[in-house]
Amino acid sequence: MAYTYSKIATYTVGSGGTTDINFNSIPQTYTDLKIVMSARASAGTNYYQYPYMYFNNNYSGYTWKDVYATSSTPGSQNASLYYAGYIPDTSTGANIFGSAEYYIPNYTSIYSKSMSYETVTENNSSTNGQWILDFGCYVWNNSSAISAIGFYLPAGRTFAQYTTVSIYGIKAEV
Repeated sequence: MAYTYSKIATYTVGSGGTTDINFNSIPQTYTDLKIVMSARASAGTNYYQYPYMYFNNNYSGYTWKDVYATSSTPGSQNASLYYAGYIPDTSTGANIFGSAEYYIPNYTSIYSKSMSYETVTENNSSTNGQWILDFGCYVWNNSSAISAIGFYLPAGRTFAQYTTVSIYGIKAEV
C-alpha cells in the first residue's frame, strides 16, 4: 500500500515570538496526520522547555508516557498530560533549534486517538553540553475527530522567532 503526503499548513513564528501555535479546520479527508517542528523557546534557564499539544481546544482526557535520555541520565515518566517532548531554550547557546516529529494515525476515528512523537535538542552553552532525546506517546480519550491541533509553552514562555511547524495529511492508496 502506497502513502501520499500533502502539506496542509505551515506556521512560522514571527518577530516577538508567540505563546500558541494553532491549526484549525484540519480537513477530514486523510488517513493520518504528521507534524514536523523546528522549535526554540525564547526564554528559560533549564536548557529546555516542554511544549504541550492539544486537540480541538480540549485540555483534558489525555494519558501520556515517555522514555528519554540526556547526555548523562536515562529515564521515563507518565501522567495525565498532553506533554509533547522537549525544545531548547535561550540558555542552550545562540540559534539552537530542536526538532520534533509527531504522528497521529486514524485521526477521524470515533474512538480514542493515539499519537507518538520523537524530539531531540542539544545544548551548546559553555556551562553544560547536554542533549535530550525523547520518545513518547499519548492517547486522547475522546470520540471526536481531530479538527484542530494546538501547541503552547507553559509558565509564560514563548516559541522563538523562526520556530516552524508544518502539518501533513497522509492518505493510504490501495
